[in-house]
Amino acid sequence: MTQEYTPTDSEIRAQYANDPDSEGVVDERRGAVFDRWLVAHDAQIRADAWDEGRQSTGAVLNNHSNPYRKEQK
Repeated sequence: MTQEYTPTDSEIRAQYANDPDSEGVVDERRGAVFDRWLVAHDAQIRADAWDEGRQSTGAVLNNHSNPYRKEQK
């Protein structure tokens, strides 16, 4: 059984950053846009994982706020 290929973050960034617009122009700012998206995405994953961990511990962490979540639930 062969595994499907999964591209790396760097490969996805390069593809996104170098993708020309409808006029064939590559906007150099697209790399920075991707970097900001990836940081926000990773922060969301950390926050969700922390919440899931808190739920599995019962009352142990109920008095602690999630250090990864900007807006507390």
